[in-house]
Amino acid sequence: MFIRQTPTMSLLSLSLFAIMHSQIVLAETPTDDEPLVILDAIQVTVNRKNINGLPLGRLGLSDNIIQKDSLIHKDSLKQRGANIGDALSGELGIHANQFGGGASAPVIRGQEGKRIKILNSGGETLDMSSMSPDHAVTVDSLLASQVEVLRGASTLLYSSGNSAGVVNVVDNKIPNTMPDGTTGDVAVRLNSADKERLTSFAINTGVGQNIAISAQGLYKKSDDYRTPSYTHQGQTLRTLPDSFASSQSGSLGVSWIGDTAYLGVAYSERQDKYGLPAHSHLYEDCHAHIVSDVVKTAKPYLNHYPFLLEESDVDYVNPGLERKKIGYHSHSLSCQDDHHHGTASNTNTNHSHDTHSHDNPHIALRTKRVDVRGAWQNPIAGIQSIRLNAGHAKYRHDEKTGSVVDNAFKNTGYQARLEVLHAPIGRLTGVAGVQYVHQDSQARDEHTVNYRRQHLLHDHTSTQSSVFAVERLTFDKVRLDFGARLESQKIAMKYNIAGLRPNQEPPTALTQPRKDKAFSYGMSAHWQASDEHKLGLSVSRQERLPNAQELYAHGKHLVTNSFDTGNKNLNKEKSTNFELNWAYTGDKADAKIATYYNDFDNYVYLATLNSGNCEWRANGKCSRSFTDEYPLRLNRYNQAAAKIYGVEAQFGYQFNDRYRVAVFGDYVRGKLSNLPALPTQVALVFDDNDNIIGTTPTKFKTQPDGNIPRIPQARLGLKTQAHLGEHWQAHAELYRTFDQNKVAHLENPTKGHTMLNAGLSYDGTLSGRQYTAFANAHNLLNSKVYNHASFLSYIPQSGRSVSVGLNVKF
Repeated sequence: MFIRQTPTMSLLSLSLFAIMHSQIVLAETPTDDEPLVILDAIQVTVNRKNINGLPLGRLGLSDNIIQKDSLIHKDSLKQRGANIGDALSGELGIHANQFGGGASAPVIRGQEGKRIKILNSGGETLDMSSMSPDHAVTVDSLLASQVEVLRGASTLLYSSGNSAGVVNVVDNKIPNTMPDGTTGDVAVRLNSADKERLTSFAINTGVGQNIAISAQGLYKKSDDYRTPSYTHQGQTLRTLPDSFASSQSGSLGVSWIGDTAYLGVAYSERQDKYGLPAHSHLYEDCHAHIVSDVVKTAKPYLNHYPFLLEESDVDYVNPGLERKKIGYHSHSLSCQDDHHHGTASNTNTNHSHDTHSHDNPHIALRTKRVDVRGAWQNPIAGIQSIRLNAGHAKYRHDEKTGSVVDNAFKNTGYQARLEVLHAPIGRLTGVAGVQYVHQDSQARDEHTVNYRRQHLLHDHTSTQSSVFAVERLTFDKVRLDFGARLESQKIAMKYNIAGLRPNQEPPTALTQPRKDKAFSYGMSAHWQASDEHKLGLSVSRQERLPNAQELYAHGKHLVTNSFDTGNKNLNKEKSTNFELNWAYTGDKADAKIATYYNDFDNYVYLATLNSGNCEWRANGKCSRSFTDEYPLRLNRYNQAAAKIYGVEAQFGYQFNDRYRVAVFGDYVRGKLSNLPALPTQVALVFDDNDNIIGTTPTKFKTQPDGNIPRIPQARLGLKTQAHLGEHWQAHAELYRTFDQNKVAHLENPTKGHTMLNAGLSYDGTLSGRQYTAFANAHNLLNSKVYNHASFLSYIPQSGRSVSVGLNVKF
């Protein structure tokens, strides 16, 4: 008989086991009249590559300091969506902003993108997913060992301005423990709605006493997904055109693992190709009018670097689209070029990824990455552990029509963080560290040579340096966490001043790098009031620095039918955040409730300027405002006060060893107030020589309070779990997603729906290998599902589907 130490078996328990076994043998020593019985030897093996029962790579953080609100294990992730947003969307307070079949990011408590930090095993993803909802997050939840949703003071270990939480996708591509021989798993999965074909594998093996190797891979391919019948642009459809997706990723990692330290490196590659639903070429030859010709004459540098415009330069009176004339003597306008591509209005609605026209718009993405991780236990007196996490990534994705690149996004990034966990000082434990992130980015419109086209985001570099600390004070029934983070950010736009004439050069003061600092701090308290009741309170004051997109964007993004302009004068966003939660665990009943309130100063939002309503405009003109024929929105980043608050709860009851039911629901509300007044009339400004040098507003219109866009719909539902014997398990859930009528300016309400899901799984063993076979049915009622959190809220999500799969461990 062999016993290997596990994280739940300490050296003390092994010693007690050995003592007890020796006493049993002595007590049963045979007499001369009794036969001698020789028992099997007992070998006790202590894995010294795990310290204190924890893998070296996890010491000092996750299990010592971090507060996890949710933890999803890899066995569950294997049966969930391939994109991280879909994988988490069933958790309380979490939705997804699906964009077809290729991109989906989590929306947590009404916040997304720049306010939700997604980590790859504690490190930066170094992609461009927060820039737009059609950009895939380059982490593979299907290859993860677990996904953690972190809240409270511990989020300040990773970033500021993430009051809703931090998502940490933990992988095992760099081994941090010595494997017991060769271990791994293989998974396959099929889906009926989009004809998904998915396979994945992970293998870990040891070489000698100290070298561990890990290899992982994933292949996924799916066609346009089926939907309930719906009407879009005058056509009846039963699939979502251009929702196809394919993805391939793989990694190879190697680690040296000693008794008190490990150091490893991994190389990863990922390639994606997925369609862009609702992509339009209607505006190929349009450009946005946000600065008047008078201002451009006075400030000619705005023709080359329009993102340097001042607030007083914005033509709030008559913003919108300008369209070129069709002919020299023609007075007709056109935003459409002479070539046409497949769009969401294609008449062929039953095509697959393999058979449809390759003119259809899609994203081709590729990223290459190198990661280094390590940990060192008890390096010197007073230091319990040191942990290193560093990485380098080259990222690119092209938004293409056939072989033609319309937009190209590139990012080359470096990140490094060093964390130190100090030894306990009485009741106090804690971790402190430093972090450095540098990124060289661009988002180019590849047709800028044609008719005033502008890049979505000019070439630039951004550098962020941070110091952080979280300390924990533990008493018998109370635990207090205190965290703080100081960030310093520098964003430098790239200019080609040498190529400009002297009168076209921008003022030197405008071309200097933007430098900012943010300081955030918070406290979390946890009180174990009794064996059954636990109370928690979190309070924080956080600052978030505007990123390069919010400050300097100036270009057309056809995927979202918008022209986005930055605002270089944005101030840092500040929020005061509160959360109160209660959890109860009884013999049969359990419950958890969380309420939260986020009060923002200088909340950054996208304001649509080209409203079709001219009634409030002083001059009565809105010739550039969008119409049903030309619905491209001209957006500008602005700031206002905001409040986001909500509640999420679940009440469960265990009837017996087999059956459990739970009622669950969540609700979030987002409001904007004190919006800046918009000019309705401007006057020319002259210098001493009577030259026009700009304009200045003379009349303003107050904006009414509004709602934050894309706030998820409320949910209320019932779910049940059943253990049907030794091997069988079943689950089902029925929930109602309600109408969302609290909408932002120019945003449409979204209808609710009823969702019914169910699943059945079997856990077994074959030739010593564990396996799980499962079948999951989604949207059994074939409801027409519209997601208000998505930019495609007017297009239904997937209809009825069945997913079957097999996971094998060895």
